[in-house]
Amino acid sequence: MTISRKLMSRTPATGGGGISGPYLFVGVRVGDGIAVIDVNNPASSFSIETTLFDSTNLNATDYVAANSTDKILYAKGSASMSTVDISDPTSISLLSTHSSGARFDPDRVLLYDATNEVTLTFGGTTATNIGLDIIDVSNPNDIVAGSVSNYQTSVIGGANQGKALSFRNSNEVLFGETSLYGFDYSNYTSNSYSTFTSLSSNVGSIGTYTSGAWDGSTYYYYSSGTSVTQIDYSNTSSPSSNGSYTPVASASLDDIALDATNSVIYTYDRNGHTLYSIDTTATWSNGAGNNNLDSLSTTFTNEGVCMLTLSDDLNTLYMTCDTDARVTAFDVSDPSNMSQLATLKDTTNLNGARTCVEVTY
Repeated sequence: MTISRKLMSRTPATGGGGISGPYLFVGVRVGDGIAVIDVNNPASSFSIETTLFDSTNLNATDYVAANSTDKILYAKGSASMSTVDISDPTSISLLSTHSSGARFDPDRVLLYDATNEVTLTFGGTTATNIGLDIIDVSNPNDIVAGSVSNYQTSVIGGANQGKALSFRNSNEVLFGETSLYGFDYSNYTSNSYSTFTSLSSNVGSIGTYTSGAWDGSTYYYYSSGTSVTQIDYSNTSSPSSNGSYTPVASASLDDIALDATNSVIYTYDRNGHTLYSIDTTATWSNGAGNNNLDSLSTTFTNEGVCMLTLSDDLNTLYMTCDTDARVTAFDVSDPSNMSQLATLKDTTNLNGARTCVEVTY
């Protein structure tokens, strides 16, 4: 498969009322907050635009999502969910925080549903509070008053975190633990949910930090930590596994990023310090390395957890590394010929950088 796209030029930010172009909002776990990076020129350099650190309301912020239209950032901390005003990326401010103790810890992945104006996380620490948490964020200035729906999931048998949480279709999510599950949350306001047929065969061990990814029609993907798995979830009553693919032997993979438009998955191997692009249309049961479009070695070491996010135009891939306190951009306009762009290591402002989201102005 041959894919080639032109890396789009980006309009430089001009500051003040003339702010334009893309900015990256990074959840900084150790720093307890948000760092904002100007990424208008990823081929040259990154710079920290501003930070918002708050050990009370943004404690251990690890997952972020954005309402790009209204310029609201959602930030999940160790035991809370917060809204942040990002209308001016050079000066962001906290709006509201909803604290619900163990219910939000250790949630994995944060989703924003723009249609229903809710955020979704999945987690908890005991059998009595495990669930899919849905928060009404239609009033970002007061999400405490928003309805909170929590589906207590006996279906996962006492596991304490839903991993690889991903939208499937409207009002539907997929997630995994030791098996794969799905919910239709159309009636979340009445705390009523319907479940899909679960899948336990050929699921493997779902990676702790992996994002799930749905291609919009047929396949759901996640990382197992050593490989990437493809699941046919086109029929919610009869899901099936097409197998797992390993980009390289003895890999250590945290996250994946799916470009469904061009049928490419990106993943990073911490053992080999290498980024891989994978052709999702190839035979999924191929041996190690046979589906790779490209591999790109880095000079990084001791990265820690590495999470991946694609830019809106699909031309740039961002990687956060928490232990290394680093954010890096890669040119993936041609997935068969990737290259590294700017990288920023900042042990003060990016210590524990866990996830990021791009917002364009």
